[in-house]
Amino acid sequence: MTVTPAKLAANRANALKSTGPRTRRGKDRVRMNAMLHGMFCADVVAPDEDAELFAEFRRAVLRRLSPQDVVELMICDRIVAAQWKLCRLSARKANTTPDATGS
Repeated sequence: MTVTPAKLAANRANALKSTGPRTRRGKDRVRMNAMLHGMFCADVVAPDEDAELFAEFRRAVLRRLSPQDVVELMICDRIVAAQWKLCRLSARKANTTPDATGS
């Protein structure tokens, strides 16, 4: 399929206009636009979630499991993150707010 020089020029001009956000603020604002469930999200706490609730949940897990060294702490943090994300998935499926306790 051949593209005319005029069409090619128009496509290139339009491409210059649609490069997405350029500022840090703009990039931060749109970075979660495509998130459906957040299971593979790099951030454990999504922007629409309560960071303090997550911190309380993490503290409770750490108190209960009482990690004795850095390796145990890393394992505890993996447990906390996995549970939080599983609860997020359940909450999104039910269209509610995440509750890491599972209740």
